Amino acid sequence: MSEAAKAKLDSTGGRIYEFLGGQLVVSEQEIFERACALPGDMVVLSGTLVEGIGNKHSDIDLYVIGDELPDAQRVGPRSYIAHDGGRVRAYYDYLSAGGFGFDVEYLTRAEVEGWKDEVLSLYERARASTKILRQHLSDGVGDGLHKLRVGRCVQNADEYAAFFDEDFWNKLAFIFYSNRKGGYPEFKDIMGAWGSGDYDTSLHIMRETMRFELAALCHLHGMTNGRTKWLFQNYKRLPERFQGLVREVMTWLNSERLTDEAKRDSILAGCDIIDRIYRADAIMLRERAPLSYTPEEALRMIEEEYAREVVHDRQTIAEYEHRRRVFTTAVPDIRSLFLASA
Repeated sequence: MSEAAKAKLDSTGGRIYEFLGGQLVVSEQEIFERACALPGDMVVLSGTLVEGIGNKHSDIDLYVIGDELPDAQRVGPRSYIAHDGGRVRAYYDYLSAGGFGFDVEYLTRAEVEGWKDEVLSLYERARASTKILRQHLSDGVGDGLHKLRVGRCVQNADEYAAFFDEDFWNKLAFIFYSNRKGGYPEFKDIMGAWGSGDYDTSLHIMRETMRFELAALCHLHGMTNGRTKWLFQNYKRLPERFQGLVREVMTWLNSERLTDEAKRDSILAGCDIIDRIYRADAIMLRERAPLSYTPEEALRMIEEEYAREVVHDRQTIAEYEHRRRVFTTAVPDIRSLFLASA
């Protein structure tokens, strides 16, 4: 649990949780009442308020993991209930007149084990290639696992702790990195729009690419919050050694470009910043090995993949030069590759 979400004992010895400097206070007793959990269920208090990045419009998330989903009688009347096969999958209730809400989701142990199996399978695919990973985890899996990671288990904590180890969370983070790291098709789209004189589109794609490149660095650092709306909060949580890079990205994202010349200059400056993000990636890849490949291992994999290509035409050569640049400074920089192909 983050420093922003504090747990303490009340005057009767019961545990309470404070969020947003005391704007929201939730007792453990209320958590149990709303969870409607059986004694053998795991109950996890989570959400962005628990993570420390939420605000006064955020909800409290509660996950209840048991052998089966509850029936409607056990859950009782609620503001909103989502059913699944005649059972309750989730419900939502307002916590107080202040507008805070309780978002309760029910999972089975078998479902969570299935999530884990999906992560481990996709991780093996991500680890075996340096290409951007276009396959994503099934809907709800990545976000659900992240919330389980940052949450606090308030019932059957020992069983919950045995469900996951730190290697598992790092593998989940590596999948997110592989989903967001540099992809040549996106780079080619930036060049294509530039080449046709459409600098607005080129700049737009560059902006999106840069945001996700820096997000990939966050995931290499071990962050598992993959929600796009929380990208900037993730940036703030990078180590101090990368905060200069974060400031450079934020300055670039928020700068004004009114003329075509300013847009062209900004796109080229964006190439330079992405180059620096790649250098930061290389640092993190070495620190995360062997769960991630090292830059040297990545380069060996790239050469093996290049040798298997049937055609080595201009586009293939350009793609592999771009992929090499992600991991080494021994090939032309991103600006040079961009100008040579645009």
